[in-house]
Amino acid sequence: QEIEHIVTLLTELANYTQTGTLLQATLEQLFLEVGLDGPLGKYDYNTFQPLVTKTWISSVWQTLSEFRIVIHHPTYHLPLLRLNDCYLMQAFAQAGYKGTDLAMLSRCRMFLKATTLSDIVTVDGNAIASLALDGKESNDIRPHVQWPRQPPPPSAKHWVLWRQALQRAFLSPYGAPNHKTLSRPLRNWDTSQVSLTTVWR
Repeated sequence: QEIEHIVTLLTELANYTQTGTLLQATLEQLFLEVGLDGPLGKYDYNTFQPLVTKTWISSVWQTLSEFRIVIHHPTYHLPLLRLNDCYLMQAFAQAGYKGTDLAMLSRCRMFLKATTLSDIVTVDGNAIASLALDGKESNDIRPHVQWPRQPPPPSAKHWVLWRQALQRAFLSPYGAPNHKTLSRPLRNWDTSQVSLTTVWR
């Protein structure tokens, strides 16, 4: 049955049917929900399952992951914006966060409307922005993204974990206490993906 779902997905997307349009919208919401980019099947489903709302599309992802299949499909994507940029949720998972902790970090990210490290660093790319570290706001450099309706704000416990995760995943171990300096600074902007007018406004 799951193979039939994969075939249906490919057929409907390729033919730009009304069903395909709905499936594409569902795919876009899935990527936004987990904070990753496509193609579908690129990332391990079991790692990011705690972030996923169970849908027909997520079950397809689970099957693709199980058989190590990747579907390349034309859909909206959430690009990396700078040299050395990375997806926050992928970095948190690689830093050892999983399960409930990973879901808590995703909730913080969604509240801030951030997807990649570019969304939460200073313009010079050298440090985590104070407002993002404190759970106030991101850089808002993806104005085209239609974020889903927000749940209630994350708790203080969420933000403690958020700061710990940023420290572990991104910050230099050699800085002064409470520093925000990245161990691997971000560099040149990809101007094909972001307007510098938006960045410097």
